[in-house]
Amino acid sequence: MSSTLETVQAMLQSVTGLPYCTGTVPLDATNSTLFYRSGDLKADHFSPLQLGIIKSIVESLFHGQREATDTRVELYKLNVYGLGAFFKAHVDTLRSDKMFGSLVVVLPTAHTGGSLIFRHQGNEWTFDSAKAVNEESTPYAAFVAFFSDVEHEV
Repeated sequence: MSSTLETVQAMLQSVTGLPYCTGTVPLDATNSTLFYRSGDLKADHFSPLQLGIIKSIVESLFHGQREATDTRVELYKLNVYGLGAFFKAHVDTLRSDKMFGSLVVVLPTAHTGGSLIFRHQGNEWTFDSAKAVNEESTPYAAFVAFFSDVEHEV
């Protein structure tokens, strides 16, 4: 087991509080371009992640016990949900020995439904994505991050 993974696991064991965090970031013409470079699909080229989301997530989930610069995001897939779509309850499959959680970015599209339900250690919480991106008069992207052992569904 790598020392990085051991360090993250030790921090996770010492963290108290919710196993997820949420937030929103305002979008405007200078920061709202959604793009990836052809043949080079990496999270650092996915513009919504360049808005301070990672720093906010690390502060919320690790309570200052980890530096944001130690955390890397890898873009895995883009899910687009249509009318009546859902995702059954599951726990994400670890993609590497350094993975400790998942990040969902909700783009500012008008919609209803689509709530993300979390379950962890007998507790349940709901993140209302429609409310998160539709509350403001200007466009906001919403995000939710959660630890790998959290069951979730849409």
